[in-house]
Amino acid sequence: MQAPSLARGLAILAGTLCAAPALACLPPLIIPLSPAPNGPEGQLPLVLPNIAQQPVGVIPPNPCPVPGRYGNDAPLPSLSDADYQRLFGGGTPLPAAWDVARVYNAGDTASVDGVGWRAKWWTQGERPGSGGAWEPLDNGTAGAWSNSIAYSGGAQVVYNGLVYRARWWTQGEVPGSQQWGAWELLPDVPPPSGLPQTFLANVYRILDATQATQRYDFFINTPIGPRTPAPARWEIHVNGEVAASDTLFHQVVTDCPEPKPGNPVCEARYAWTASATLPATRIDPTSRVSVWLCNAANVCRPTSQLWARFGTWF
Repeated sequence: MQAPSLARGLAILAGTLCAAPALACLPPLIIPLSPAPNGPEGQLPLVLPNIAQQPVGVIPPNPCPVPGRYGNDAPLPSLSDADYQRLFGGGTPLPAAWDVARVYNAGDTASVDGVGWRAKWWTQGERPGSGGAWEPLDNGTAGAWSNSIAYSGGAQVVYNGLVYRARWWTQGEVPGSQQWGAWELLPDVPPPSGLPQTFLANVYRILDATQATQRYDFFINTPIGPRTPAPARWEIHVNGEVAASDTLFHQVVTDCPEPKPGNPVCEARYAWTASATLPATRIDPTSRVSVWLCNAANVCRPTSQLWARFGTWF
């Protein structure tokens, strides 16, 4: 009878010793999030910084699981026209965004990439712009280009967020694909959505020698493409308040080498860039941060909202 009691006691002791390290494991500190701002900005989707990679090498034995950690950078792409319309409803003169699962009857309308369409007959699952059941809305503005539509000279279309005018009759030629083709870019004509062009904002937390936050750097870039007017201004919002704003943009031009016999003529392409810096005291791990690009009509396109948990564990 003594042996079983001893074995049972050793088992209990072993269980206690094995459980002791687990009791020392604490979950990562939960970082609170500032309340959502009032108005449309409070509806922006929430994103987090990039996840930092674990250091390469042998990790010493640790009874606790190793948590992940957010890095010191975050990409903030702007909302698409469809996402803007879905979030803000009547914020743009467009019908509701096209829904692949919805049944559309003749006369129903939908929008794709900032352009409105009308169903010519019953349809479901057919994306507007692919021809067939959909035709561009005739609302006094350019409709989306479609390879199935024949365009007469003077017709205007929207392609990749830019407005083009046909120089002559054309069908199937992609706007902007040929330098001296059928389509002429109209850079001063705003797209029917009324929104400024899409863009990407990158945010970086800069550390000093002691690994303390020194500042936050922002870089804003529009897509590279045909020449377009500069945006009117950019804004950086922190917790719903404008933390920085400016009208200064720099134009980036792609390098075109000198044409050589037998090679096609190179057409330069352009983008607009801007940069800004916020002090370390302006942003903390609880902050909501967004970037906005505005046009001359004071219509602004936002990014998603960043929960600025740089360097924190999860």
